[in-house]
Amino acid sequence: MTTDYSTVTELPGEDVTQEQIERMARRYSWAGEYCCDKDVLEVACGAGQGLGYLELVAKSLKAGDITPSLVIRAQAHYGGRIRIEEMDAQQLPFPDGSLDVVILFEAIYYLPLAEQFVSECRRVLRRGGVRLARYRQQRSF
Repeated sequence: MTTDYSTVTELPGEDVTQEQIERMARRYSWAGEYCCDKDVLEVACGAGQGLGYLELVAKSLKAGDITPSLVIRAQAHYGGRIRIEEMDAQQLPFPDGSLDVVILFEAIYYLPLAEQFVSECRRVLRRGGVRLARYRQQRSF
C-alpha cells in the first residue's frame, strides 16, 4: 500500500505563502551549487517544483516520489525531459556508484527507516558524492 503524500506538499495551482516560495527558492539555490555538471537524483520530488531549475544546472537529472499522483503530475509537466518515476527512498532503483548528488527535501521525517535511505545514498553515490537533505524543524510550544 502506497501512502498518499499529496496532501502535505505544495501543488501547482494551489495558494502558497511568500514564505513557502522563499524557502523553496533558497533550498534549490543552495542545492544548485552542488549540482553543477553532476548526475543528480531528487527523491521525494513531489510534483517537481524544483526540477526545472535543477535541470538547468545538472549534467543529468532523475527524480521520483512514492505517491503515484505526484509522479503523474510531474511527468505531465516535464514530459520526457526528465526521468521521473515512482520510487521508494529506502530502495533506490539505481546502480551502485551511479550518481554524484542525491537530494531529499522536507521528507526524511516521513521515512519509516531514515537510516535505510542513508544507506541507499552511500550505495548509489560515487566517491566524493553528496547527499543533500534539508527539513524544517518542528517546534512545540
